[in-house]
Amino acid sequence: MKGQDGSEKTLEQFSKLSESEQEKFIEYINDPAVNKELLDAMASSKGEKVSLYGGDIVVRQKSITPGEISIRQADYVVYQVATSTVFGVDVVQIRESVEYRVKGTPGNQTISEILNGGGRVDKYWVPLGKMDVKDDKGYVSSGNRAVQHSVFTTSFVHPKLGLTVNTNDLTVYGNIKGQPDDWNFK
Repeated sequence: MKGQDGSEKTLEQFSKLSESEQEKFIEYINDPAVNKELLDAMASSKGEKVSLYGGDIVVRQKSITPGEISIRQADYVVYQVATSTVFGVDVVQIRESVEYRVKGTPGNQTISEILNGGGRVDKYWVPLGKMDVKDDKGYVSSGNRAVQHSVFTTSFVHPKLGLTVNTNDLTVYGNIKGQPDDWNFK
């Protein structure tokens, strides 16, 4: 954990927990069944806050629109972020983004190309776990939306249970106004 982005903040948050919360925290992040339930909740929450284990674990999602990213005001990027916390400490955070170009005059605009995009694991503080991301190539849909899809695969090695794998798909859509149009996480 040392040296990774956000590790100091995570350690600080963890240090503020009571001794019993720290013990439960360690149990939660080392339990493959809890991790699978946490990832399934991230996939099914559809923007709503979800509490697990009496509120010890909380899952939330949000869309982020940083706005225009070029001087021409025609290039946009939109994000979908899913975060899971244990006792208020961020444990898993993933994001999907699509960066795209819009051309045309107001009322006659189209998304002309996908510039960049993909999935990213911002945080994954699960000692026996690993999360990989495979990005599909972004594209412009027939409905004039920028689309980016990634597959997040979670591997969890546990001495008693072996390897548990969870796979989630995250897709984000951007519209001609540079705003998130929709997203799917399953």
